[in-house]
Amino acid sequence: MSVLETTNPAPRVGDEVEILVSIKKENLSTLESKEKKSSDDFAAIRGNKIAYGDLKISQVFSDTGKVKIGPFRFSILDKEYETNSLTLRVYPKLSDQIKDGLWVRTVDFGGQSYLIIEQRISSEWEIAKFAQLDRDRLEAAGLDIVTSTSKSESQVLDKKNSVGAAPVKYKISTYKFKRSPRFKGKLKIDRNYFIDFPSNVSLDELWVKN
Repeated sequence: MSVLETTNPAPRVGDEVEILVSIKKENLSTLESKEKKSSDDFAAIRGNKIAYGDLKISQVFSDTGKVKIGPFRFSILDKEYETNSLTLRVYPKLSDQIKDGLWVRTVDFGGQSYLIIEQRISSEWEIAKFAQLDRDRLEAAGLDIVTSTSKSESQVLDKKNSVGAAPVKYKISTYKFKRSPRFKGKLKIDRNYFIDFPSNVSLDELWVKN
């Protein structure tokens, strides 16, 4: 069994996408999805992997819309393995005219729900302080965080104009979440669900629903 996964389920035009490849002896998806795992469960999951690695695909998304990645074929010890394929929706590139901003969106991918937070901060700021998701408040409202990943980098906006190019600091955080019994059916994500939300940016209305 060969499986493709990604840490970026909703890339933008021009984004680098990391694809994780796992080759397993058998399908243990039921065991892997268990909320509470025993030491024997973890041992079984670790022992089930034959090989794993990652592929980084850069600058392949030149337009918005759906893109299919895979399947890929591998040969290990004279045995052939074929992965599944992933279909990603590519979103528009963030505007080069916005040097300070915060964007939040939700995505359903592979049967899972994700909350994606992106932020830019002008590099001329002496201290770049990114807003943080208030996970305790979010979970109290019924959205439990399962896993999360974050990546920070510097970006140069308007690269075609060498004189007016503007460097900014950029961070993207991806949270896989599930709706708990505390969830009331819909939730508006606003600045109250962040710590250190910047005063100089606005946030578009975003609702999470059943």
